[in-house]
Amino acid sequence: MSGLSRRDFLRAVGIGGAGIVLAACAPAAVPSGGGGAAAPSQATQKLVVASFYAVDQTAGWTGLVEQFEQDHPNIKVETQVTPWEEYLPKILTQIAANTPPDVLGVENTPFIQFVRKNVLLDLTPLLDADQVFKATDFFPKLIGRYTVDGKVWGIPYDVQPICCLFYNKDHFDAAGVAYPTDQWRSGDLLAAAQALTVTEGGRISQYGFHLGETAVDRNLFVYSNGGAVADSVEVPKRATFTNPKTIEGVQFWADLIHQHKVAPSPGFFRQGGMGSSDLFATGRLSMFVGGYWELVFAPDKFSQVPFGMQIAPAGSDGTRGYATGGTAYCASQTTKNQESAWEFIKYFMGMPGYKAAFAAARNGIIYPPAYIPAYESEVYLKNPNPPVENLHINGDAAEYAWFTPHHENWVELRNTVIIPETELIGNGEKTVEEALAVMQAAAEKVFAAN
Repeated sequence: MSGLSRRDFLRAVGIGGAGIVLAACAPAAVPSGGGGAAAPSQATQKLVVASFYAVDQTAGWTGLVEQFEQDHPNIKVETQVTPWEEYLPKILTQIAANTPPDVLGVENTPFIQFVRKNVLLDLTPLLDADQVFKATDFFPKLIGRYTVDGKVWGIPYDVQPICCLFYNKDHFDAAGVAYPTDQWRSGDLLAAAQALTVTEGGRISQYGFHLGETAVDRNLFVYSNGGAVADSVEVPKRATFTNPKTIEGVQFWADLIHQHKVAPSPGFFRQGGMGSSDLFATGRLSMFVGGYWELVFAPDKFSQVPFGMQIAPAGSDGTRGYATGGTAYCASQTTKNQESAWEFIKYFMGMPGYKAAFAAARNGIIYPPAYIPAYESEVYLKNPNPPVENLHINGDAAEYAWFTPHHENWVELRNTVIIPETELIGNGEKTVEEALAVMQAAAEKVFAAN
């Protein structure tokens, strides 16, 4: 397969906690796949957890695994990290050799590929049999993404719409601009960006705004303008890149760069070898929209500036729409340790895992849990020492989340057409209409082939 770009991968209540821990630790009442899971009295069992990103370096991972192994002394977790472009081919090779990983992390965009290639185990019977861990405990759109043909194939890990407007408070104070509010619309963003942009000696020394994810199928201004890239996310049959609302949304983004000159071009970042948080940390960027993972990945960078966080603005008519990141954890269809794999998934995605990760994470900064009881608990929303205000925006924005179309060839389409053509727009090498026409034709060919 043509892998999803690294940028896209790496760009993630008060209920009876004791009851959850007991449920997570108790063996699932289901038959094990293959040779079956090791009984508690048997020798140590190795459980392989595969990921396309360095999950073993994720905030709180070490503490989570240590606690899981302490609670399950006969299970030893082994992490298998594979570069994104090699991930699915390696998994398929392992399955053919009868040496599959037991648990897999799968990003939401290529998820359908893993389902259609029979890599994943149907988790529906396990969820139905569990008395505590339920599909209804997850944000609906997230669990819905990993439900295909009426079956649940993955459990969502994080709720991370690309909805976080990070801003430098000092810049706003110096410019006499009021901080962003949840009532902002795209016009308010533009006005603030114009006031915050600083030009010295004919060169921009401080940009007012940057959109972290610009690819048209994940572009904030497309969805907040009422646009879309296909007629359906779940069963796409017709491309809509040339829909007037889509064109208008992309044009708004392009104008921020070329007409208003308040935002850097994609080429600026390629030449400088830096990302959004780098520019933000050095005081050369006043605002940017990204996922909460930006803060989780680089808390030291954010600590260099007095920053705030607010939900990214709605469109001019109040429409909200946010592309979303997010990963699901799944069991291999051919795992020989089905029972243990399910126990780990429940632990990792449930309250015990989040509590352990929160306790071990630096400053308690972890990914926003997709598991609502954890999301609404002290490990996130009720954190007594929150790393930033307005943590609730991730869950709020989940209601307006947009996934890329669920199509087996979408990853290849975005890598070979959508991302390159978007960059041509951002660098001023093509007009919006020209580039979207290319995307439209390519997407129609993909849909027609199926």
